[in-house]
Amino acid sequence: MGTSSIISPKTPQEILDTPQWARDGGAQDSICVDACIADAVKALWRAKIWTLGSCCGHNNPDLRGIIVEKGDRIAAMAILKGIDPSIKIGAWELIWTPTAPA
Repeated sequence: MGTSSIISPKTPQEILDTPQWARDGGAQDSICVDACIADAVKALWRAKIWTLGSCCGHNNPDLRGIIVEKGDRIAAMAILKGIDPSIKIGAWELIWTPTAPA
């Protein structure tokens, strides 16, 4: 990954270069994430786990979290256990439900 830089002194964030495998899948070249969670996001990316969202918890450490695909949840939890077990993992699952009876 490339270099990162802090872009806001009030709400510190880092611009992370996305990994090539993510760009090949349609991700943009770089993504801005909260600085306090950037190392965790980079660790998940190194394990080829894409993050769908992350947040430092708006100055509340108990609310820090990262969202991953449902199938990556267990692996993400295992990785973060060694980095910062206080970061919560959320899982995303898209379910289509018909609105009219079949």
